Amino acid sequence: MTDEELMSAFQGGDDAAFEQLYGRYRRSIYQYVFRRLVNASRAEELTQEVFMGLIRSRGSWRQEASFKTYLYRIAFNQCASEARRADFRVVDSLEREDGSTVDVEDGALGPDGQASLHQEAAFVVEALDKIDPEQREAIVLREYQGLSYEEIAEITGVAVGTVKSRIFRGKLDLRRHLEPLLGMESGDDHGGRVIPMRSPGR
Repeated sequence: MTDEELMSAFQGGDDAAFEQLYGRYRRSIYQYVFRRLVNASRAEELTQEVFMGLIRSRGSWRQEASFKTYLYRIAFNQCASEARRADFRVVDSLEREDGSTVDVEDGALGPDGQASLHQEAAFVVEALDKIDPEQREAIVLREYQGLSYEEIAEITGVAVGTVKSRIFRGKLDLRRHLEPLLGMESGDDHGGRVIPMRSPGR
């Protein structure tokens, strides 16, 4: 069944349909929330709140709309509310509040590769924190969550052209902040990639 078919069934009272949607999107929503908040422990809690929000607002979903963008819109709003909290605190992205460290997703990496990935991820977190929040949001949704420009526009409530502009300008700013951290020469595109921000596998 498609996401939309499952959501329609859930609206009709099929709890098993919700369980399937949860299984499909739990990991990606967790990774998105983590990359927004950079706090592993809070990301776990907020991911559950996103799906609780889906349960509460299931009646407002329109069957002709994309389920994925609807769910990400809930996550987007939850993260925005969290960031406005007076007691919101960003912690080390590679360490949970209980002191345990984040798992490396690529098990094929050797010790040297893991150390390099750990360091690069920390640099990206630091650089992302320095760029405009709207640009950071667009980059995370596009580069790390794999959403289309159109999906990002629907989630964030802006025009597609605005999304593209935010990503373009955000990448320029991100590159400017990353160059001194990574020892990059001006004009070096570091392989033409946006370095992935490591997140716990969930």
